[in-house]
Amino acid sequence: MMNKNIRFSLLFRICSIILILFFVVSACTSVPENTPDLNATAIFENALQTVEYELREPTITQTVIVESPTPEPTYTSTPEINRTPPALPQVFTSEYLNPMDVPRSYIEDICTYLKMRWDPNNASPGTIVMPIMFHSVTDAEKAEGSAITHDTLMALARNLNDQGFTAITMQQLSDFLTKNAKIPERSVILIVDDRHYADYYESHFRPLYEEYGWTVVNGWISMEGTL
Repeated sequence: MMNKNIRFSLLFRICSIILILFFVVSACTSVPENTPDLNATAIFENALQTVEYELREPTITQTVIVESPTPEPTYTSTPEINRTPPALPQVFTSEYLNPMDVPRSYIEDICTYLKMRWDPNNASPGTIVMPIMFHSVTDAEKAEGSAITHDTLMALARNLNDQGFTAITMQQLSDFLTKNAKIPERSVILIVDDRHYADYYESHFRPLYEEYGWTVVNGWISMEGTL
């Protein structure tokens, strides 16, 4: 923006030029009778007052913002946390179980047992392990006796995987049974019965390892006189 002193000087010069032109024109023009005398001093003073009015600083208006009062905070009571652990699952029973198979406690001290059972770093309550033993898997289209076909094995594996089951190792099972080590909540352990050569595992169980990462346990016959 143009400085105030510069603008005043410019307007002053313009007014001076206007007055000079006025007097020159007046000198060259005949003045009719009864024309009132022109007061050059008054005209100049009026011009200065006009310039001063135009250069007057604008009035600054201050706006006062009135803030609304801050509402009082509202406090709500926090409900009490129920720290009572949920009830333990019922002991599994089935009509297909052998009457001689009864639940067994691996840890006699009840306090140690409960501590390990509810430890968040251990297996969560309700974790199960389903053992499945295969007596024989055949490549034939139809199985006989206690054998199953290869297609049946693949269909079983897909079904287990769709239900969220994961195959574990015998070491994982041992740690789970003795100290409640963490394993998948739905675990399955795959056991192959009797003696089989390497090609048997490559043909039937290698696909499970490659697709799901599942291992298989070899249930080797160890009784004396059976080899």
